[in-house]
Order: sequence, then C-alpha cells, then structure tokens
Amino acid sequence: MPSVVQVVILWTLLLEASRGWMSAVVPTAWIYLAVFAVISLEGICGGLAYVSAYHWLGLDGHTLAHEKEFRIACVGFADTFGILLASLFSSWLEPTLCALQVSHGRTLCREVGAKH
Repeated sequence: MPSVVQVVILWTLLLEASRGWMSAVVPTAWIYLAVFAVISLEGICGGLAYVSAYHWLGLDGHTLAHEKEFRIACVGFADTFGILLASLFSSWLEPTLCALQVSHGRTLCREVGAKH
C-alpha cells in the first residue's frame, strides 16, 4: 500500500509541475501546508515500505544467520540502486518540467536556477 500511495503522489506532483493546477484548487495561504503534507506523506510511505521489507525478512525463522545477512544486503543494494535510478531519471525530468513550465508562462524555475 505505501508504494501505491507513492505512485499517486508522483503523478500528483508531476501534474502540478506540468500544469500548475494546485494554485487553482488550494488557496494560496494553504499551499505551503499542502506541500509540507505531501512531502511528509511521501517520507512516511517510503519509510514504511523500507521497514516492511526488513520485517518480512525477519519473519522466516528457519533461515541461517548468513542467509539473513545476504537477504538484508540484497535489500540494501536494491534500495541504493533504486535511489540511483531515481537520481538519473530526475536529471532528465527536472529540465523537461522546467521547460514545460516556461512554455506555459511560469518562469520561477528559471529564476531560481539563475540565482544559484
């Protein structure tokens, strides 16, 4: 379930970044709270998914200690590899979304990037 919520959050934020619908739905004063809530929910879901994997690894009482260590190492590798893939994907996605925003007249991503 946490992974499903993460996918919903991903699509929601992609639509917000590409279309800018949140400012039409959420009052301006509440946007920061809405963003904080979405980021918090993402963190909770990510943590739940990660902890759940380790929980299921610990349930099997018939495995040897070195087998558990191998399983835990595999989960750690998979998590790190997933973060690497997400980083590589975001290297393409961020400029693409920024260009889409600029084409719709929202130049904040260019202005923020120019200040750094």
